[in-house]
Amino acid sequence: MKTRLFLIIVFVFLTVSLSAQENKASVALAAAIYEEEVTGNLDKAVNLYLDILKKYPNDRQVSAKTLYHLGLVNEKMGKQKASEYFTRLVNTYPDQ
Repeated sequence: MKTRLFLIIVFVFLTVSLSAQENKASVALAAAIYEEEVTGNLDKAVNLYLDILKKYPNDRQVSAKTLYHLGLVNEKMGKQKASEYFTRLVNTYPDQ
């Protein structure tokens, strides 16, 4: 009985921990999008997007959205790097 309770507690803890990590990535992405679309601070948005890719490489959905927005921001800035981000998005996350 104690073993079963222990396993349930561990499972719940791991589930909550993973959910919190995913939530942090989503919040960081929302902050970067805010900088891009609301404040218009494109340089800051780029830095935030790059930071997201470094901090949350295992979150496929957030990483795909981040690459998409990096492409958009660079396109808005008139930079050739935009196509690199779009290509990386398609090649790395074709399922997203």
